[in-house]
Amino acid sequence: MKSAVPGGTTEAGGKQGQNDVRRPGRLAIGVTFAALLAAGGPAHADMATAVDAFNAGHPDVAFLEFKQLAEGGDVDAEVWLGYLYQEGQGTSQDFAQAMHWYSQAAEADNAEAMVYIGHLYYFGHGVTKDLIASVRWYRHAAELGNASGEYNLGYAYLSGEGVPQDFDRARRWLTDAADQGLAAAQFGLGRLYEAGQGVEADRGQAVKLYRQAAAQGYADAQAALARLGESQ
Repeated sequence: MKSAVPGGTTEAGGKQGQNDVRRPGRLAIGVTFAALLAAGGPAHADMATAVDAFNAGHPDVAFLEFKQLAEGGDVDAEVWLGYLYQEGQGTSQDFAQAMHWYSQAAEADNAEAMVYIGHLYYFGHGVTKDLIASVRWYRHAAELGNASGEYNLGYAYLSGEGVPQDFDRARRWLTDAADQGLAAAQFGLGRLYEAGQGVEADRGQAVKLYRQAAAQGYADAQAALARLGESQ
């Protein structure tokens, strides 16, 4: 079973994330937690149980489950385990371990892991801050069709962080991410259309994109519509 993406890999640089994980009921996790206590550990770890544990507010249980799965070679679990180490949830924060498990998953062409590695380089968490390296990892993910990778690569071209500023390339990568429904990309692309950067200014297209992002609850897009006097 393929898990939901842990946390939110959408954006570096303090930009608004878009991958909130829904929280299931607590009955299943109560049974799982009791079984773990009885067994002394996750005897039959599986992704569904691990994700449920995390969503239900038991990162310590999730950590044990994901660790067993990751050590068995489950690529999705490797990404989750890296995330828990990165955030210090269910375990002590350890960026070196986060990088280790993300790298394991990235070797298996997991694009989400590549985005997380890009974030570690972007912020300088556990590694020397390196915007060029962050862009390299975002590009790897983008070339695999990952929307978060496409967005972050587009943002790099938009801001000139790690690459020369290039509004045309920013537009192209943001368009690819926006076409996958990523609200952050829809908003960023809308800004380009509103300002006429890398594309001919088009207020109507900007408003359309802002509305798409606003419909997903993206606060900056909602504010942009209000600023332009447009309804959501």
